[in-house]
Amino acid sequence: MHHREMDLIETVCITDIDSRVFHAIVVHCLSKIKDISFIEGSLISHFLNRENADKVKGICIEQNCKNRSVNVKIEINALTGISLPEKAEEIQEELMKEITRFTGFHVGCIHVVFKNLLFESNVDGSMCIDTPLKDDQDCAQNISS
Repeated sequence: MHHREMDLIETVCITDIDSRVFHAIVVHCLSKIKDISFIEGSLISHFLNRENADKVKGICIEQNCKNRSVNVKIEINALTGISLPEKAEEIQEELMKEITRFTGFHVGCIHVVFKNLLFESNVDGSMCIDTPLKDDQDCAQNISS
């Protein structure tokens, strides 16, 4: 190969980050934040105390590889008595910081959805989830019983 041809060759370097990496970052960050919990993956995983990142539900990752950005939607439970807007802001700031630090990606959007409220029921600090009613008819039935 001619020396001049070597000067013209460009190397293209490509790095892809799988969505599971972003998912694991989100699980790691959320596990450090107080007064929230994940949406349960399965009843068996819950009873076996499995905290595997792949088993956590309610995390949606959308990547745009062209502009190296990511959008995140999380669905979580929150403890009653906390300010949900303040907790959402805390979660968003932490996720933005950690995703950027680990991946170098720009975080375009972090959508926090509070799916349920947790009530402290035991002295030992364990949480009890009060299941929301499906509609007004269920509510009327529960009030009358």
